[in-house]
Amino acid sequence: MTDTNQDETTTDKVAPEKKSRKSPASQKWGAKVMDSGFCMLPSLLLRAQRRLHLNPTQLAVLIQIVDHWWDAGRKPYPSKKELSQRLGIGERQIQRYLTDLEDEGLIKRIPRYADHKGRMSNMYDLQGLVDKLTELEPDFREARTHSRARIAAAAAAESAVSTVKSSSSVRRSASSERTSSSTTSTVGRVLLIRRHSPRRPAAASPDRGGAPDGAASTRADS
Repeated sequence: MTDTNQDETTTDKVAPEKKSRKSPASQKWGAKVMDSGFCMLPSLLLRAQRRLHLNPTQLAVLIQIVDHWWDAGRKPYPSKKELSQRLGIGERQIQRYLTDLEDEGLIKRIPRYADHKGRMSNMYDLQGLVDKLTELEPDFREARTHSRARIAAAAAAESAVSTVKSSSSVRRSASSERTSSSTTSTVGRVLLIRRHSPRRPAAASPDRGGAPDGAASTRADS
């Protein structure tokens, strides 16, 4: 049985022409890292891991297979040996995880044979995975829509509370200014009244020689 690595047999992969301007991916990961290749992986595969009933190692095996799926019409065929080397687990374990993925309906193994009828590494049909993700997508889209609506409602409520607080503060400030102005006006009127009111003559003081009116009247009668 010949178990050839897909990376070793593929020679028609042409590196894309380098652009003078860095792509967003290159800005995040670095140009040298991105020049080594990248994998087109839908985020839904990671978000739906629990719904797909995948444990961490099963997901890792599946992602390794997806990494070899470069063209829609060309099924990937990584060898168990390559998957074993990449993941650091034995080939028997790889075989068991591949069986689990096939039982879940996510992959389908297709035998490959060389011209001399020797067995080669299997091809993997990932249409089952595509169908499962397509089936789950509406649920995740609805959840995302509800989440955005909750965030928008919370932001609107926070904005409304802030507006009410600001309005209350303005009203308190205006009321304080009116009270201060009214107090100042009242004090001014009181001072003005006092300033223009006629002053009463002061009564004569006994110790300055003055006598009370009663005493003066008594002396006159005598």
